[in-house]
Parts: sequence; C-alpha cells; structure tokens
Amino acid sequence: MRKLILVLIAASILWGIYWFIGARTVERGFAGWIEQLRAGGTQIEVAAIDTRGLPNRFDTTLTDIALDLPDRSFSWRAPFAQVLALSYKPNHVIAVLPDRQSFEWRGTPLTLEAERLRGSLVMRPELALGLDRSSFVGEALALSGPGGSGLRVEELRLATRPGAGGARPVHDIGFELDDARLIAGRGNGPLAGLPDDLPELIERVRVDATVTFDAPLDRHAFVSAAPRPTRIDLRDARITWGMMELEAAGELRIGPDGVPEGAVSLAATQWREMLRLAVAAGLVDPGLSGTIETGMGLLAGLSGDGALRLPLTFAGGRMSLGPVPLGAAPRLFGPGSAGAPAR
Repeated sequence: MRKLILVLIAASILWGIYWFIGARTVERGFAGWIEQLRAGGTQIEVAAIDTRGLPNRFDTTLTDIALDLPDRSFSWRAPFAQVLALSYKPNHVIAVLPDRQSFEWRGTPLTLEAERLRGSLVMRPELALGLDRSSFVGEALALSGPGGSGLRVEELRLATRPGAGGARPVHDIGFELDDARLIAGRGNGPLAGLPDDLPELIERVRVDATVTFDAPLDRHAFVSAAPRPTRIDLRDARITWGMMELEAAGELRIGPDGVPEGAVSLAATQWREMLRLAVAAGLVDPGLSGTIETGMGLLAGLSGDGALRLPLTFAGGRMSLGPVPLGAAPRLFGPGSAGAPAR
C-alpha cells in the first residue's frame, strides 16, 4: 500500500509538472502567433493571456482584444475569447466567444450579440496544427449597425471536414442558417441599399460545397494573408426568402485577382424580385436591368411554370444568365495582396 501511495504521489507530481509546462507552452504559442500577426502588418492588442484548468484542462483566456487588418478594411473588438482543451487531448479545442462583440467592415460599424457562439476544432497532430475538422454554432444572433438596422438569426451552423482523399488545402463545407429576420431601419446600416419592401423572413439558407484553398488552414494561416479559395465545387445551395426560392449547383475556379470563372446552374422562382435585389446590391448594372428582365422573362416563359432555369456563367470577367449578359463578374477578394505564403 505504501508503494502504491508513493507511486500515486510521484505520478501526481509528474502530471502537475506536465500541466505547468503545457500551460506555459500554450501561452507562449498564443504570444508568438500574435507577434507573427504584427510582423505581417496586422495591428493586434491583447491585455492578458491566462491559462487555467489544472489538472485536466488547458483553458486559455485572451482578454480585451483589439484587431485591425493591415488594409484597415476590417477591425474586431471583444472583451475576451476562450480556447478550451483537455490536457490529454490538446489538439481538440473548443472556442468560446463573448455574447457581445463589435466590428467595423469597410467603414461601417457593426455589433454582434448572441446567446451562444462557440466552435469545435480538431487539429492534425503535427507541428503546424493543420485543421482536420471543425463545427460552429450560433444561437439567437443579432447583427446591428447604424440606426439599429441589421439582421437577427435564430440559428446558424457551419461544419468542415477534409475533402476527398484528405488533401489538406481541400475542405468540405456545410452551412445552414434558419429563420433570419431583417431588422427595421435596415436602409441605414449593414443592409443599406436593399429595397425596403423585401420580405422580412429568410426562412433558410443551406450550402453544401467543397472549397480548395491556396494554402493549408493551419497555425500559420492569417499571419501575413488569409488563405484564399482557388476552386469552389458547389454541390447544392438553397435559399428560401419569402416567396423567393433559389437552387444552385456548379463549379467555379477563382483566379488570383478574385474573379470567378465557370458556371452555376440556377433554378429560381420569383426571379424578378431576385433581379431587383441583385441590382440594389450592386451585382447588376441598373442601366441593363430592363433589358435583362425582358430577356429573362422570355426564357422563363419557355419553362411552362414561370420558373427560371438557366446557367449563370462567369467568363472573361463578365457574367451572364443563359444568353442574357448581366455585367461585370463580382470580385470575391481584392488583387492587392497575394494569398498566404507557401510553406
């Protein structure tokens, strides 16, 4: 019995040493990542990094976070962010965000409130900690901007897993959003420019896709530049918004300038409302909207039920719906900086 007690005491001491070394390693890892971000031009300030949870957990809290991207297009402020992990399984972490955060996106201040906002990330057991799979859940989300305008979302879910064959820059991505409601006064905030008579309720958004990135999603990501998508295989996307319903599937290749090439098959009901929304959002040239509507009306008449079933084609920096030109293709990201550096 005495030997057993001595063994237990020795094991406890060794485990305690392991925990303290691990906790300091975690904190140094976060501090090093922050310095890497700063070296890449990102302005980031964190008041404190503290790890607790002896003996079975590494629960790290970063407090009073302020982050600004190098081009000042995006900033984030949060009172804290937590990364929680079991001490015997440190490559599986739970990320917890506060119930209130503030952002600024291209000069527009935004506030995000949520009853629950957390994610689970499983990293590969390697030095670079490449992302293996992840899931994120948000409940009772409210995104608001100037004048109280914005969007309320009942539930949001996002999940990723390695693509077929386990190629590291390739990830299967699933996204679902339920019961999103536009907040009154949206004309002065994050949804500025959209028609005021749009249906309030977006019942559901669903996306099932495979995305190929130009660099792995690992601990080096976002240090100097975010990994960028080079290919999107859209298996299924569906949006139900009032009487509007849209289904889409197809493949797109994304050039280094952020402009897509490829085609997506669309099936749309109440497509005139969608065209009006696209014009208001700046995706379609207003001067061409009348001609486009006439052409789309003729094509929809051929379907028999008034629905529009056509390929949305992106080629040469332009986009067209069937034979109807829509104007310049949207740029998914700016050409000003390259993607994440090769590693």
